[in-house]
Amino acid sequence: MKKKVTDPIFNDKKIIIGLNHSTYCVDYYLYRPKKNSKEQVDVIKDSKAYSIYKTNNACFSGVSSTCCKFFNDFSKPANRFRFMCKKNLHAKEEVRLSDDEIKEWVILCKKNGMMPESVDDRFISKGIYDISLDKLTREELYVQLLSARYVQEEPYFVRGVLSLINDTGLGFFTSFYIASVMLTYNSGHHIISKVRRYGLNNNTDINKNTVEELNTFDFTHVAALSKYLKGKKTGKIVTEDYDNLGSFRLHNALSDIAQTIKKKKRLLVYKKDLKTTPIEDLIVNS
Repeated sequence: MKKKVTDPIFNDKKIIIGLNHSTYCVDYYLYRPKKNSKEQVDVIKDSKAYSIYKTNNACFSGVSSTCCKFFNDFSKPANRFRFMCKKNLHAKEEVRLSDDEIKEWVILCKKNGMMPESVDDRFISKGIYDISLDKLTREELYVQLLSARYVQEEPYFVRGVLSLINDTGLGFFTSFYIASVMLTYNSGHHIISKVRRYGLNNNTDINKNTVEELNTFDFTHVAALSKYLKGKKTGKIVTEDYDNLGSFRLHNALSDIAQTIKKKKRLLVYKKDLKTTPIEDLIVNS
């Protein structure tokens, strides 16, 4: 009798296809130290020492206009950004992340250049997420914002990444891509453009060998992300181009890098070969 092979990837309790995201509402503040303020560190401790502008938007698409408004109001550009992450926003309580899961996510994001080092325990306990805008490009800001927003908007994506790392031993970028094509579905709210296909709606689909994207993974786009995070950043600087930031264009930047990688190699791996292929090394060294 042929022994049943356990699927090395899908844990039905942690990888749940078809979940809806929480609302797109985000609360954030723009700051700049007031004249004679001693508060110059990355982490904002005394908000009274700052000029402040708060906004509430459907998503981060209004960041550009908000930066411009801050300058018009205070005659200087904002150089600190605070996102107030609502870790319990998702309607389904069982989908929300625990503090331990958030802490693990923060550690991984910091290690891989997706969150600033200044993020501390206040993000885990209170949702306070501070970013220094000094010398930060528009696209770097986008990566840092989305890495935090997953906790609020798509906690199941974060849990999926953590599950793949902890339960299968796959690397961070490998897991990030696999979770992307299984769990998240709005590319406009995702760091990479590859997301779950429309029509792939529930966990019964994951056991069908005919679902190609769940059995064959092209890691080129996440390799582009790894290369971008490690490389020299170019583009508009938030504190310098505040009056003309325009839209975030991270996907365009990653697409250009991906095309360069594809000319050298194609990072196509079958699910059955994930554990025997050093895919994380191939990704980070592309």
